[in-house]
Amino acid sequence: KDSIFYALFAGLIFGIMGLSGHPQVFVFTLYFLGLYTLLTLIHLLFAKPNNYYKLKILLYFIVTVAVGLGLNAIQLLPSWEAYRFSMRAQTDYNFVSGYSLPPWHLVTFLAPDFFGNPFSGIYWGELCFDELGLYIGILPLFLGLLAILFNKDNRIKIFGLMIAIIVFLALGRYFFIYKLIYRLPAMGVFRCPSLWLP
Repeated sequence: KDSIFYALFAGLIFGIMGLSGHPQVFVFTLYFLGLYTLLTLIHLLFAKPNNYYKLKILLYFIVTVAVGLGLNAIQLLPSWEAYRFSMRAQTDYNFVSGYSLPPWHLVTFLAPDFFGNPFSGIYWGELCFDELGLYIGILPLFLGLLAILFNKDNRIKIFGLMIAIIVFLALGRYFFIYKLIYRLPAMGVFRCPSLWLP
């Protein structure tokens, strides 16, 4: 809904997420929020001539991020200080793109055990089973695709576009643009691009 309360609440959730001990997901979510805001503003350029509404959307994004970063500062600042003296301060593209999602593993959206699984003692896929498992169920996947294709709510279309972008980001080294993505702030610290699809 159109209220500053929801921006504050989203910032609270965002801040708690950052305190969970997995900063990579926190950073990915920050980029996700930025991408959603950018795509929403692009949509509004064509849909709503009201500049006041566009400024409100931008304000909500700033409030959400500011609250989240503020709550998380108690962990972010010491972590940044420690990072500067760790081996991660010297990472390169090969390290950052490690654990990229191989394109042939996209089949696990439909068949989770296509490459076997470690519980049966047979796994012939790449890397870790738990890092590359994409299965959400056939019915949710089908209904999601139907919503993206036939729902007239433009927010659904924006999320559909974001899902496509995130799948490409998860491909990491198998997606040529990732060499540019990893140069974005904080992206050169984390490996395992497959975590774009948690």
